[in-house]
Parts: sequence; C-alpha cells; structure tokens
Amino acid sequence: VQFVYMENVKLLRATRDDVFPLIFNPNHLDVTKGFIEDLIGKEIKNIVINNTKEIERDNIDQKKGILDLQVEIENNELIDVEVQIEEIPAFENRLLFYNNKLFTNSVKRGTDGYLKAKKTIVIAIINYPLELTKDIPDFITKYRYQEINYNFELTNMQEIDIIELPKIRKLKDFSDVISQWMIFLDSPNSEEAKKAMVDNEKIKRAQEVLEEISQDPELERSLDIQEKWELDRKTAIAYARMQGEDRKS
Repeated sequence: VQFVYMENVKLLRATRDDVFPLIFNPNHLDVTKGFIEDLIGKEIKNIVINNTKEIERDNIDQKKGILDLQVEIENNELIDVEVQIEEIPAFENRLLFYNNKLFTNSVKRGTDGYLKAKKTIVIAIINYPLELTKDIPDFITKYRYQEINYNFELTNMQEIDIIELPKIRKLKDFSDVISQWMIFLDSPNSEEAKKAMVDNEKIKRAQEVLEEISQDPELERSLDIQEKWELDRKTAIAYARMQGEDRKS
C-alpha cells in the first residue's frame, strides 16, 4: 500500500512507547531493514526480527520508555536497538546485561559451542546527555573490549553503540544518515525531518508508515493518557522532593 504525505497530518514521535514498535516490526520488514542498514552502515541481505523478546522487560521499565527491536542479520549477527527516554541508574550496566544475554543465548543455541557464537551489537538511543561523553562532540560513541595498556581489541564480537538525542538536536548539518533517522524519530514534524524524508528513501518509507499510524484516534488517545500519567508521576516526585527540602530547612 502506498501512502502520500499529507501536510495536515501531525506525525507522532516515534520514540513514544506505543509508536516505535508499530513502525519497526515484521509487518514493515522493508522499513526495519532500511533502519538497521543505516544504523550499522552496511547493506543487509537477510534479516529476521525476533518477536519473542528473549530479554524480558518489566512494566516499570516499559513505562520509563525502554523500547526494543531485536533482529538477526545474515544468520550470524544479533542487533538489539534500545530507546531510553528517561535517565535511569546504571543504564550502562543494563546495556552490558543485554549484550551479554544476547551473546550467551547465541552460544547456547549453536551446535558447535563457542565456534558458532554470533556477533552482538546493542544500539542505545538515549534522550539525555551522557556524563561519560560530555566532552565528546560526536553524537554516537562505540565500545568494545580493549587491551588497556596497548590499546588494541580483544575481539569485535560484542559492541555497544550509544546515540545521544540531545547532541542530535544541536546539529546544523543532517547529511549523515544516522542523524537523519534520529531527527525523524525524535521530531518528525520539524523542517529537518521533512528534508530527511525527501532525501532518504528509507526514511520516506518509514514516514509513510508513521503517517498511517498517526491517524489512529485510539492510539492518540492512549498516548494522551500515558502522557498525563507521566506528567502526574513527575509532578508527584517533584512535589515530594520540594516537601523534603522544606522539612530540612
């Protein structure tokens, strides 16, 4: 089905809890494939989307905005995309857990033990500045196992990539395909995102899917309820903090 972009349709943010998985799923395999291709910077011939959610999430985390997309490409590489809306304690440790869990499961499922272990990449898209990289201008940083004294890799079989949305928002140039995807996910109604939709055929296809999703009144109502719940929660936390500070003074 082909969709035509309509100027009067307000596109929903794809980083919202209920929106991201409606874009990237087996029903939109071409969109998901294009997204992953641009994130990892190479063409993909074979992609399988994992719907079993083998790394379990709890409801509290889901409310805070952890979204996932788990795929296997070329039958030998596992990729987990995580979107974290709010900063949570020890998130870096969670990324290690996700990556190690993926890697361990790939070994367990293989018939030749460690020889058939699959390369695993966790890509975290975060909506807050990372203290670790505050002095690094790049919006994406990549981590692997390194020898500390001589600075060489032990292996490339496990990797964690972190993409910071606050740095994306400060960009003046969106010629990089990853920055185009990020501005589309984060601010689809912006002029930068509209240009990305025109310049990048893969994003244009994702925009068509997002436009259809954005016209669903039930989804919009659900998101409004979630937003109200989140605002009430934040207000309650802020009020409790203020009350505590008043008692101390």
